Amino acid sequence: MNLQMGLTQLSSLSMPELLLHGFGGHGQVIQTALPETWQLVGFFDPKLPVDWAGDIPYLGSYDPQVLPGLPILISIGDNALREKIAANTRHHFATLISPHAFCALKVPIGEGSVILQKAAVQARASIGRHVIINAGAVVDHDAEVGDFVHIGPGAVVASLCKIGKAAFIGAGAVVPNKSVVPAGTVVAPGATFQFLT
Repeated sequence: MNLQMGLTQLSSLSMPELLLHGFGGHGQVIQTALPETWQLVGFFDPKLPVDWAGDIPYLGSYDPQVLPGLPILISIGDNALREKIAANTRHHFATLISPHAFCALKVPIGEGSVILQKAAVQARASIGRHVIINAGAVVDHDAEVGDFVHIGPGAVVASLCKIGKAAFIGAGAVVPNKSVVPAGTVVAPGATFQFLT
């Protein structure tokens, strides 16, 4: 796993240009979360979004020969699709922490992961690859979030939890302390996950 540590993900000096794969709703959210010093050069998508206004260049379907030296983020909320695309992507992956999010120092963050506005990731947590921690979500101390997880807006993953690969934690859901969420589990929006050991 290619992990970057702490605030080094905000590599606006060494990585000011970025590509996206996908520019639907989630892609546009990522666009708004970018530091001002980053430049979104273009996006891949098999279909031109209906509401595309032409302000960001459309690069067509994914092509590893297009701007191969630039980093990319997979800006698609669906976990399974994000994983499939990641397996077939040859660009190297960026990692994004919004300037309006909080991430404790020395928290390992996997490549391709995104921490959006007003989210908080606390001390000794760990975040896998291609994870989405959506706006206002909380990952408390010592929680482990697996690869391709999506934690919805305002959701809370309490301390010492283990969130399995590709789990989906819906908006406003709560995962109590020390819970183990199996891979692929869907926790409904607003629900409290039933504790497993």
